[in-house]
Order: sequence, then structure tokens, then C-alpha cells
Amino acid sequence: MASAGWSRTRSARSLNSSGAQNTSTYNIVPEPSTYALMATDLLGIFGVARRRQSSAA
Repeated sequence: MASAGWSRTRSARSLNSSGAQNTSTYNIVPEPSTYALMATDLLGIFGVARRRQSSAA
């Protein structure tokens, strides 16, 4: 299930010891700490913008 456009599928190819090609596919999903860090950054940006608006008025 794709979440907010963050999920991507990547393919990795390699050769095993017998020379056959291995292909593995995996999804890139950010860790919960990434979401938490992004949320605190956005709250800080909005807080600074709100403080600047209230002091300019």
C-alpha cells in the first residue's frame, strides 16, 4: 500500500556463485522516526511563520 507517495519499488540484480542472475525487489518505506522528524520540522517552520505574522501586525 503506497503511503503519501513515499513507497517506491527498487530492483537489485546480482550474480550468485553459479553465475545465475538473482533479482530481488523491495519497497522503500521510511522509518517512523523520519515521519516524526519531518513533523517537528514542519511545526517549527509554521511556528516561526506565525510568530513573524503576529509581530508584523
